[in-house]
Amino acid sequence: MAQATRPTTKLPARAEKATGRILPGATGQRQFLNIVLIAFSILLILAPLPLGANRMWSASLVSVWLNLLLVLLLVGWMLQPRLVENPFTPTLRLTVGLLALVIGWIIIQSSWLVPTDWQHPLWQEAERLLRNQGLIKDEALKGAIVLDPSATSFYTVRLLGYIASFWLALLLAQDGRRAHLLLGVIIVTGLLYAAYGYYIQFTGSNKVLWFDKRSYVDNMTSTFFNRNSYAAYAGLGLLSATAYVFQRWRRVWREGSRHFFWRDVLSALAGREIYWLLLPVIFFAALVLSASRAGFASCMAGMAVLIIGLAINKNMPLLRLFGIVAALAVFGLGGLFIGGNMLVERLNANMVSEDLDMRVGVYKLTWEAIKANPWFGYGLGNFDTAFRLYRDSSVIGWFQEAHNEYLEMMMDLGIPAAMLWFLGMALLAWRCVYGMVTRKKDGIFPVLALAALTQEGLHSILDFSLQVPAVAVTFAAILGMGVAQSRSSRSAN
Repeated sequence: MAQATRPTTKLPARAEKATGRILPGATGQRQFLNIVLIAFSILLILAPLPLGANRMWSASLVSVWLNLLLVLLLVGWMLQPRLVENPFTPTLRLTVGLLALVIGWIIIQSSWLVPTDWQHPLWQEAERLLRNQGLIKDEALKGAIVLDPSATSFYTVRLLGYIASFWLALLLAQDGRRAHLLLGVIIVTGLLYAAYGYYIQFTGSNKVLWFDKRSYVDNMTSTFFNRNSYAAYAGLGLLSATAYVFQRWRRVWREGSRHFFWRDVLSALAGREIYWLLLPVIFFAALVLSASRAGFASCMAGMAVLIIGLAINKNMPLLRLFGIVAALAVFGLGGLFIGGNMLVERLNANMVSEDLDMRVGVYKLTWEAIKANPWFGYGLGNFDTAFRLYRDSSVIGWFQEAHNEYLEMMMDLGIPAAMLWFLGMALLAWRCVYGMVTRKKDGIFPVLALAALTQEGLHSILDFSLQVPAVAVTFAAILGMGVAQSRSSRSAN
């Protein structure tokens, strides 16, 4: 007996066009998302150009650009709920809550309405001196927890830009195609700035754009003044390029090639696929030429996490993993000793000990400042101002940053708020671990995010690369892509 079929009715062209405005994947929605993606990509491309966007005007422009884009995307999502998938997993909801608490605390720190007992004593001292000079009479000087409210306002704007970069990547990269496009933008942008760095390095012009280099004359810094900042940026490029090459060679890692793995590798090397290996090589050489010890070491740790994570994600046999790690180690050490003379010299035990002793001295004084005000902190972006109250003759030179992001965060925000921030980052890392274990298609993205977290997390122990906007927005974009691809569209539905 023939089974009855349900009749279908084709919508008229006009009705189909109207319906397409609210259906997922409609032309208008795709165009809107593509516009946001292009604008976001332009920002990622241009951010490193003005000295890593590490000036007040450029950092502010980056933050305003990103926040306007995020507002635009959120308004579009509010008007068309099917524009993007709802990304709020329980882990992400908790992370947002923690982040909201931290931002709220930063606002409270800057407020004139806090109790007098919460305010830093320097405000009362300043009021006393002004009264003695006759500059104020009856009115009271408004104080706050922070020492420099204008610095807190500026750094809050920068922080909101980094958060916006994460959310833009998270919302856009839920679609695998857009995630791959963003990854391509990050890699190509890194190659362009590496090419500029090579040009400056080998022509001997000793300039950053049209400015003469004041320091790191013999090191590759591209459009950054600081070699450590460029090393962090190049390291993110190296991790991204390695993940991309792995994805291109995914047929080599497939389960069916278990017994013919090295044959497949040699076949790929013999063909045109070998040219794609130049991508990580270019970034690796740039990283070595930067001669940044912390940048190089942290990136190699990130590379180890990347390779191990990809092996777990693809169920790679242990022997195959050891072979890949050995091959990469031989290549890395060979490249280091062929072209990394400056980096090798800076790895000298005496030089490392001398620099470490100086930084440890700063860390001790920073910890003394934290202990003096552990609950309230001194205000976001106030390290330079507050550290002057505690530094002594043992500190040589100007330390605008603590060269340890964790200590500086605790000093700026206070220990409780800093711990909330660290917990939020740990939750995002856990989400990427979950994606590494459960995702197969596009599993490179949560693994890449974990590798980037490892690199920047370790680099932040000895430096302040995440305070450079170009590095921070790129890192935030990679992290957002990883969290977005940590779950499949099936689980979202």
